[in-house]
Amino acid sequence: MALFVTIAPEHHAGRPNKRNRLVLFLLLFAMAASVWQCVRFQVEELEQNTLISLPVVQSTDNTTAGIVSDSIRIQQNQNVYFGWPDQALVSADRIFLRDSQRNAILVFDAGDTRMSAVVLPRNSSPGALTDIQKVQLPPGQVGAMVTNPVAKLICFGLYQKDKALPQYRSTWPAGSPAARPIATGSMIEQHGQRFHCLDENLEVRYTLANDDQGDEGLFYAVKSVFMDNTGRISLWHSEWTNHNQWQERLSILKPGSATIHVNLDASHFTEPGIGNRDNLAIETVMTAPEGDSITVALSRRSKSSYEMENKFFYHLVAPDYKARLILQSDDPNDYFACTMPSDGLRILNSSEDGTSLLIKTYNKEAEYLKNERIRLDGIRAAWQDVWCEPGGSFYTSRLFRGQYSIHAWR
Repeated sequence: MALFVTIAPEHHAGRPNKRNRLVLFLLLFAMAASVWQCVRFQVEELEQNTLISLPVVQSTDNTTAGIVSDSIRIQQNQNVYFGWPDQALVSADRIFLRDSQRNAILVFDAGDTRMSAVVLPRNSSPGALTDIQKVQLPPGQVGAMVTNPVAKLICFGLYQKDKALPQYRSTWPAGSPAARPIATGSMIEQHGQRFHCLDENLEVRYTLANDDQGDEGLFYAVKSVFMDNTGRISLWHSEWTNHNQWQERLSILKPGSATIHVNLDASHFTEPGIGNRDNLAIETVMTAPEGDSITVALSRRSKSSYEMENKFFYHLVAPDYKARLILQSDDPNDYFACTMPSDGLRILNSSEDGTSLLIKTYNKEAEYLKNERIRLDGIRAAWQDVWCEPGGSFYTSRLFRGQYSIHAWR
């Protein structure tokens, strides 16, 4: 729209024309109001029509020829409102979003334009919900969730809040900056979890819990959870032992089978020079597709500065899950490992400028195969999360300009 304004000439030199000033003021006011209306309309339209955008991702680097990205777009149901998801999973053409604010897991079918189901562990939930399916579960707060496209299961923990926990103290050596008590309620604030597994019809198939009687069968301080193609679940968590200390533990669960417990400490990883327990930090635990091995990424920290120096990638091989070193890396940015069908390894890290995801691929003999780079339109944005499916597929999510995006790479 073009505006033409005629300003009358001044009748007296040096004396401003009051009418002209008024016209200019009204013109500027009208233009500002018009811009505000346009911006407000666009913001409201975005809030009303877009729940989560999964844009098509095109790589701009020729080195990623072997990686194909998929995308899904979901339109918002007009009666559903929630905050940014704490966790997102994509599996078998379904998207699972955990929303701790609503205390729910939202389930979307790929290609659908509406929410297909909402899993609510309790009825007290703010906001309006329509087209929902409520799953009968005991009261609790939604915890970590895991899914697998082959097993066709979605499992998630429910925090139990009816048990007081002992105080957790740091294991850093005396005199270090971290050597101070951590009050009950920081890492251990999550309390214990039981994992409830739902089938593709979102009906409760079974519940997985600790098979011993300690801690009333609950899992405490769950850091990561994975599921292989058979439905077996691997939990990396902490457990309060009879020696009044927290033990890092890997628990492997499957319905109808005894739970396997593997204590994750320096004594289990026998590679010379890995350091003592105080310098050892577990970064990642990842299960293989068929559950015959677990991949554990460890870091060794400097005794003086506590900065990470080395990464060690181990396979814990069934049936006794004895640790076998498969790779040692001196790159402190190697932070996430994906196991491959061929028993190889993918290591993912972010570029320094935040615009790319770097991928290193090794075979099962830990021989370096290739280095790849994924760029998302050159946009600099922090990665919210990176996770893998057994079999080599992996997903990335990020928050950029008020839009939460999930990208699937195969």
